[in-house]
Amino acid sequence: MLVAIVDDRADDLLTLEGELEEAGHQAIAREMPLSSLDALVDWLESQGAEALVCDQRLSAAHYAAFDGAEAVSHVLRRLRLPSVLVSSFIDTDGISAIRRWRDRVPVLIGKALLTPDAINRGFELCRSELEGDIPPQRVPRRTGVHIESVYRHGTDLMVEAIVPGWNPQSAVSFPIDLVTEEDLRLRVSDRAVDWVIAKVNVDAESADELFFLDFERAPDPADLGVVLGIT
Repeated sequence: MLVAIVDDRADDLLTLEGELEEAGHQAIAREMPLSSLDALVDWLESQGAEALVCDQRLSAAHYAAFDGAEAVSHVLRRLRLPSVLVSSFIDTDGISAIRRWRDRVPVLIGKALLTPDAINRGFELCRSELEGDIPPQRVPRRTGVHIESVYRHGTDLMVEAIVPGWNPQSAVSFPIDLVTEEDLRLRVSDRAVDWVIAKVNVDAESADELFFLDFERAPDPADLGVVLGIT
């Protein structure tokens, strides 16, 4: 395939080009800054790109005003091109920013794990999901979420929470604006609630795969065990 590369670092562009060529593809890199998501779509269409590999952090030297997860989500919605997001920060707070878009980003690969085989497998997984074949680890299920803390990371207000249906011992973070209902978001922000309900892909194999959708108020404590699957 003709695979477009979007990355704000010249050395990483060269590395990705080499990996793609070894994987059997032709690479074309976007070196000029991107003014908008629509400009990205227009460039992909003008180049005849058949797939995309996009870095998460695109803000260096004002390359783009958006991050890679949002770009991949936009390209999948507009063009339905097999797309792979890559990042060096999936084991840090950086995953919290990605989680804002993670339900619409089928494939995320850590740069340290980026190989020709991983890229080709990523394209296959993304293509399958575009065709409606969604693996169990990407299926969201209604479950209880326990709020552990609310904290600020840069300009974003973040929630640290435990999802017992996924891992009762490991906390994960997400942007508070994923809680779209304003009153519930304020209650979470003020720590006025300890539990909420959300749709979470609880069969995810690792924390970087987790995403959160459709937050709602938790039921009465007496009924919470039903939501958590505790009988």
